[in-house]
Amino acid sequence: MKRRMLMVWMAALALTCFLPVQAGEPAGKPDEFIEDVTHALWQALAQNREHFAQDPKALKAFVEKAVLPHVAVEKMARYAMGKFWRKASRAQQQRFVAAFTDMLLRSYANTLLNLKIQSMRVAKVVPGKRGRYQVEQQVVRENAPETKVVYRVYWDKKAQRWKIYDVVAENVSLLLNYRKVFTTELQKKGIDQVIEELEAKNQAFLQGQSTHEGANRGAGE
Repeated sequence: MKRRMLMVWMAALALTCFLPVQAGEPAGKPDEFIEDVTHALWQALAQNREHFAQDPKALKAFVEKAVLPHVAVEKMARYAMGKFWRKASRAQQQRFVAAFTDMLLRSYANTLLNLKIQSMRVAKVVPGKRGRYQVEQQVVRENAPETKVVYRVYWDKKAQRWKIYDVVAENVSLLLNYRKVFTTELQKKGIDQVIEELEAKNQAFLQGQSTHEGANRGAGE
């Protein structure tokens, strides 16, 4: 449970925007991006933790505005569907992306207030293929040993910002975990039922019902 919470927290750590630059040119370096966004989000939560705890709608709005635009949600959703993405109609793909986005939103909203970060520092940057990078960060939490978290990021030319598309915490990939869960669910239930269940759980969250688990125990649970 703690590992899943840490993974969701790290996937949500994307808060600040960069100034406009020429098309295709990355603004800053990937390690600067991770350093800036993690500390910015950490500070924002520290200042508003009590308010967010008392007002779920405010927390939802915060996640929707400050977090999700900086995460490669559509790329993650497509990877999570795996081979079923190609089998899905365009309408099904669009519905799944929307439902997956809302699932991330409620997962973040239910998780952000529960992790207490003491310190974070970027330790290493590893260049990858096609302009992708792995940024390793050491994270210290309350009553927990220091943990290495690896952010996988790329420069989104269209959005003109760095985006996080995967996070590895305690040797577990958030993206691979989603793919494993959704592959099982899609095989058992089919595309339409999985989407309908995700939409129902998302709607329940928006109506104020308690939905405290992420996708680990089942798609969107």
